[in-house]
Amino acid sequence: VAIIGPRRFGKSSVLRCVETSLKTDTKSKVYPVYFDFKEVGSTIKGTDNVYRYMISCFVASLNRDHIFNENIEIKKVQINSSCDWEDVFEGLIDVNPVRIQGLFEELVSFFSELIGKGILFLIDEY
Repeated sequence: VAIIGPRRFGKSSVLRCVETSLKTDTKSKVYPVYFDFKEVGSTIKGTDNVYRYMISCFVASLNRDHIFNENIEIKKVQINSSCDWEDVFEGLIDVNPVRIQGLFEELVSFFSELIGKGILFLIDEY
């Protein structure tokens, strides 16, 4: 689903409201993760870094929501939990391009199973 409209019309606010609503609804069957690409647009360049950013935001969100606050190894890659996406991102810099995409897929599957919910990505201005 795409939300299209003029600048300053409330598209980002709608995404944030959806995120808050789903996170506070105890009956929700999805866990929402918000990605703000307009905030990091000049620093996150290239497909590999987009994957790193999405992994980092996902892990940071899980950490802030007290779902995941440990370090984990997935596909032989150590992922350090932090509430700051930039800390997680730094730990993923050396992961090669082929592995980073597979890591993203494995991470989403792992946490979806762990929390018993689907993962909903709310992507702002990609």
